[in-house]
Amino acid sequence: MFDASDPAGIARFMERTGYRVELRVDGKGDPVIAGRISRSDYLMQFYECEGGTFCNSVQLIVQAPRPAALTGDSANAFNARWRYVRITYDQAQVKLQMDVNLDAGVTADNLEDTLDIWRQLVEIFEREVLGAR
Repeated sequence: MFDASDPAGIARFMERTGYRVELRVDGKGDPVIAGRISRSDYLMQFYECEGGTFCNSVQLIVQAPRPAALTGDSANAFNARWRYVRITYDQAQVKLQMDVNLDAGVTADNLEDTLDIWRQLVEIFEREVLGAR
């Protein structure tokens, strides 16, 4: 079982399943896993932490320069199409975000499946939003 109170265990599991990971601490003292998936750098930020530990959830994030062709309508269409993720953007950046509730734990199979869904959606984001080929 995995929950967000064991970032090092999640990082080891991700590494064993083929992800590039680096466990860090953010400016508030909360854990962050950084790595690269497909063509994009990603972060797994830990949330609802008590003093940098006993976290309940994570958010996976990929951030990139905003493509000129990205509009509110195209962002809304992407968000309506994909259930687990959403994109947000400002003038300079576009973000792909996926929230994952790990409170009370999930099995290794569940975590692996969630990470695979994330990987697939990052690749779709790269193609459909960023225009990667």
